[in-house]
Amino acid sequence: MQEEDIQDLAKAADWRIFGPPERILPVLEINSSMFIIASGRADVFEVMNNGSEIKLDELGPGQSVGIMIILTGASTKTVIRVAVETAAWEINSDALHAIFERRPIAMEHIAESVAKWQADEDKTLVTRKLSRAQADKIIDKRQTSLSKLIASFFAQRKTEETNVEFTDY
Repeated sequence: MQEEDIQDLAKAADWRIFGPPERILPVLEINSSMFIIASGRADVFEVMNNGSEIKLDELGPGQSVGIMIILTGASTKTVIRVAVETAAWEINSDALHAIFERRPIAMEHIAESVAKWQADEDKTLVTRKLSRAQADKIIDKRQTSLSKLIASFFAQRKTEETNVEFTDY
């Protein structure tokens, strides 16, 4: 992002304080904001189908939460819970989307950063030394979720295609 973009986001950001065990982003909640942690610490948990949680990572100053939500509109599949009092900047999706409209290349740069972050997240599973069963559960859950999204997308497209009105000359 260019300096002007960063300044625009900073002007639009709101200051938030969270106390433990408050959740910055609850699982499966659709939110229209992302957060950049200024101080404190938050823990990242993957929520399993049975409701149990597996701690994946810790987040601290300078790290972001919820970027996929405001980029894709998808709900989060993890819980982000503050471990100690945490201050964060909240950035609404409208502020980010205004930058994308003004400078579309910014979207490509952010997408590249997110792709790298997802690769790092996959490495986290290995470095956290989760048991093979835990890692398999996480992968299975993600695969099932992705499969449902893909199936839903194609079912929607098929419905849209069959409902197309046209005039046969």
